Amino acid sequence: MAHARHDAADKEPTMCLLVLAWQHDPDYPLLLAANRDEFYQRPTRSGRWWPEFPQCWGGQDLQAGGSWFVINRAGYWAALTNVREGIGKADNLRSRGELVTGYLRQLEMDTEHEDSRSPYSLSAFDYALQVLEQGHHYAGFNLLLGSPDEVIYCSNRLPWPERLQPGLYTLSNARLHSHWPKTQQARQAMQHWLAAGRDLPSLPRLLSSRQQAPTAELPDTGISVEWEQRLSSCFIASPGYGTRSSLGLSCDQEGLISVRECSFSPGGYAFQQTCESWHVRGRNGFAA
Repeated sequence: MAHARHDAADKEPTMCLLVLAWQHDPDYPLLLAANRDEFYQRPTRSGRWWPEFPQCWGGQDLQAGGSWFVINRAGYWAALTNVREGIGKADNLRSRGELVTGYLRQLEMDTEHEDSRSPYSLSAFDYALQVLEQGHHYAGFNLLLGSPDEVIYCSNRLPWPERLQPGLYTLSNARLHSHWPKTQQARQAMQHWLAAGRDLPSLPRLLSSRQQAPTAELPDTGISVEWEQRLSSCFIASPGYGTRSSLGLSCDQEGLISVRECSFSPGGYAFQQTCESWHVRGRNGFAA
């Protein structure tokens, strides 16, 4: 049991499951649903506009200072998951949550330029290259970097960033394109949600299933079978550890962004909901 707890405790401020529809739907070029799992005792601030970076909205890990998801008013965003490897994290590694806040902070300090398609000189791909140069300073991570025109995936377990093509993607605690039971379930949930008419207020509840995978289908990430099974559901509610928040993000063709977040107490009981909407600044709409 100590081994499993060590693995879970190594989770920093990261998402643990997300499903992304990028230029997949004709009316909503960006749709994202995600869950963040963590120990309930770890101090956390729910999504809000950050006083020190007023153009940025997101939650904050109050222990390490980073975040698992942040988006700014221009439609640039970053989301993070860890890579579960079943090994202890070295003491001298940096917090992975700073990779998310670092992207938005660089944009916040970036000078605007003449190109009307982007208010920044720093591209998501350029930032991904910066991250990979420093990747050895962090435990395993997956990082998604989004803008109105592109989504970039990078991991310090891979040599090069990937520019995502239009489509449906799922990401958990393995590499992008990995097929875990929970990522397959997340994909199916998004497909059903799209087919049912895209009820935006229900997007944060997309990954609410607590169904655990059969033992024979569990991944082997170096932790106990008991914990593999406990972590195999989309939504986790176990003593001391579970899904702390669920997020739904949408942007339509006119550039209207809506972000909804629901926070949970131990046992998986919702106690706080947040919703923010705004139009992408300086654009008539998202890329189609």
